[in-house]
Amino acid sequence: MRSEGTKALCQSCPLRTQCLRKPDISPYRQVTFFDGSKAKDLHPQTTAMRARIDSREGRLLYSWRLGIVDPVFGNLHNHHLRRFTLRTRHKVDAQWKLFALVHNVQKLQGKAP
Repeated sequence: MRSEGTKALCQSCPLRTQCLRKPDISPYRQVTFFDGSKAKDLHPQTTAMRARIDSREGRLLYSWRLGIVDPVFGNLHNHHLRRFTLRTRHKVDAQWKLFALVHNVQKLQGKAP
């Protein structure tokens, strides 16, 4: 459930300075309340994957992802590889391999995470 105060109500409220983090910037307050229920999952594949990840073995395997995959993509994102600048699968593949090569060379030099 989402509740939102109007600009007129919040401007005249005596608790404005206690309610808002930045009362001089924020015009009004928006609050969201959760009733504790979960939204219905419409996709059985999502439910199955969630069960696999939440298992003991799934947690162990998923914890390795932090050290294996995510730092590589984070590093490439920091080097402004947010989208490929070339077209066709062959050229994109070459560009991806070039970025991977640069990442690995930086890793050998101790400059990549």
